[in-house]
Amino acid sequence: MALLASTNYKSSYWSNEPENRKSFSLTLKAANMGSAEAQRSLACAYAHGDTVPQDDIKTMYWDEKAAKQGLAESQNDLALMLLYGVGCEVDTEKAIYWYQESARKDHNVPYAQWAAEALARIFHGEPYKELTDLNQSKYWEKRAQYLSGLEFRGHPDWFYK
Repeated sequence: MALLASTNYKSSYWSNEPENRKSFSLTLKAANMGSAEAQRSLACAYAHGDTVPQDDIKTMYWDEKAAKQGLAESQNDLALMLLYGVGCEVDTEKAIYWYQESARKDHNVPYAQWAAEALARIFHGEPYKELTDLNQSKYWEKRAQYLSGLEFRGHPDWFYK
């Protein structure tokens, strides 16, 4: 239900953002029933102001729900919001936690790679010098490099069996 409600084709690309009030309502229902994909769709809608007014706090709320269910896209976005204090207070410890959760996944390669690259930068002192840890930075650089050589798979191995 969540995917049907929130997936639509517009201007030569597929979008996971609800296109109108009816699809938004169905997506909200699916999100409240626990669908991580629907929760992510709502986060995108609130982040971009599609169908609903742009709202960083609601973006964070829905991304956090999806992140807790293991959705790498939401883990990355939540980490970024926490790192820079978008819709919340800056919390570098939580940001690092969510990036690490995403970066440890071998199945969702692009998001895991981006998270590993973000961790390498964080531990290299960007944007906060006090987080500099060159050993950690090198570890995450190597992890990102490893992930860049993997084939994209949006789901864990058990999904393909």
